[in-house]
Parts: sequence; C-alpha cells; structure tokens
Amino acid sequence: MLLIKQLVKTYSSEHQPITILTLPLLEVSEQQKVAIVGPSGCGKSTLLNIIAGIVRPSSGEVNVLGTDILQLRETRMDAFRSRHIGYVFQNFNLLSGFTALENVMFAMQFAKVIPQKERKARGLELLDRVGLIHRLNNKVNRLSQGEQQRVAIARALANKPPLVLADEPTASLDSDNSALVFNLLVEMCSQFNSALIVSTHDIDMANQMDYIFHLRKRSESDDVEAMSDVFA
Repeated sequence: MLLIKQLVKTYSSEHQPITILTLPLLEVSEQQKVAIVGPSGCGKSTLLNIIAGIVRPSSGEVNVLGTDILQLRETRMDAFRSRHIGYVFQNFNLLSGFTALENVMFAMQFAKVIPQKERKARGLELLDRVGLIHRLNNKVNRLSQGEQQRVAIARALANKPPLVLADEPTASLDSDNSALVFNLLVEMCSQFNSALIVSTHDIDMANQMDYIFHLRKRSESDDVEAMSDVFA
C-alpha cells in the first residue's frame, strides 16, 4: 500500500538549508489505520503532503500502491491522487460557492472513476452516511465547521480510494464534533476498505488506530527525528 524509505525534506533559508523532516522507514498495509502523532512543527502535515504528491521531498523513496510517485509529473500525479488517494484537509478545502452535493460530485467528475450516471446517487449515499442528506443543497459556506468537515470526508471517499489521508481532521472542531467526525472517518474507511493515515496531536484519538507512528522534534535547532518504534 505505502512504502517510504530514507525520506528527507529540506528547505532553503538565508543562512543554511533547514531539514524539517527525516524518515528512515514507514510502511502501511492495505486497510490499516495509522496515526502520525507529534507536536506542532514536527512535520506531520509535510509528511501527508509528500504522500499525496503535493510536496516533493528532497530525497528518498515514496511508493504508493506500487507506483513510485516521485517519478510522476504534476499532471499525472494529480490524476493518480484523484483516483487513488482521498484527502481530508485540516481547513476543509471545499469549494465555498457550491453546495455539499456539488463538492462531492466534482471530486468524482475530475477522477472519472465513478461512471457519470452513478455519481449523483453516490454523492447522495455519502452525504446520507455522514448525516447531511438534509443539507445537500446548501452551499458549504453556510454550513457549520463540523458539517463542512463531514462534507470533506464524503468528498475524500467519493472515488472509493484505497488510501485516505487526514491532516488534523478535528483540530478546528469542538470536543463533541471532534469525536463525531473522527469516529465517522474511521468507520467509513472501514466500511469502504480504505487504509487511513491520520495526523493528530490527540493521543486519545490516536489510540483508536491500529498503529501509532511518532514524529518528534528534539529541539528548536535540531532536525525532526522520525522514531521507528511503531506499536499497536
């Protein structure tokens, strides 16, 4: 499903390059649920963006579903991502001028995985599953944050992706909505047989996953250290 080896991400700075992420090894199997945990600034979002092909690492190997994604050009990477990877963004990244149903259907239109005649029915099914069938024609900028995140989950699962990434999916939600959204995400990935990788600083949520992988920042001046101890 996912194999990462000797990953390094370095950014240029005025004085010297700054390495923000080093990761010797990470493996995720089909349908596994993995939490990436660590403090702010340790590289969790960067790691997810690298897996999604949004950010390119400075060096290393990233293999998703048997494909070396670092060899894909931008247009091919966009197509690969849309068909095989669902992404639940921390800030939702919804199309604010469009309805909940339109947001889910646009994801299917771009990927062309779901036949056109089946897209509306699948959009309705997903919005019903996340408890928003009564809000399907509401523009997403008129929805609450919790409702927007549920639309984002429905959109991420629209194309039946084998891999779903979620970047701090409950960070902007209150405690009640956090539990609801997180449980919904885990349940739906199980239902659709998708592997799930979630970045979070919430250890209680992380403990509900199959495995926890720690990213740790040793100090303000040190590189990020990827700890290879993965445990249930």
